[in-house]
Amino acid sequence: MVERSGVLNPGLVTIAALVLISGNRALTKVNTPACIGRPFVPDR
Repeated sequence: MVERSGVLNPGLVTIAALVLISGNRALTKVNTPACIGRPFVPDR
């Protein structure tokens, strides 16, 4: 998980962050779009 230079691989850090976010029901609910299935109208 650690490269030779001692810096974490950005891909692995991204995956770890997504796992943490998706594992938390409250964060998932807050970040879910409110209007799934409704067309986007930019004038509103």
